[in-house]
Amino acid sequence: MEAWVKTVLAQCQKKHADLAVNAQEREARIDPEYIQSLDALREAVANDERFRFLVSTAHAKIEAWRSMESTRRAERSVG
Repeated sequence: MEAWVKTVLAQCQKKHADLAVNAQEREARIDPEYIQSLDALREAVANDERFRFLVSTAHAKIEAWRSMESTRRAERSVG
């Protein structure tokens, strides 16, 4: 995804080929297309973090269930 944002930046810089390189970059960084790509990247990263958290939570719940089931089986075999 970051590579895509860099590509968008380069494409935006190309629109201003008549300017100096630092001016091209400045103009590209305020281009709506580049800003939109940054917003998309921010949303993708937020979603990725959210889903990582949900997966981690699910794993913790599964491990808790496995532990409770193991304890339940042990109690049944002793009793």
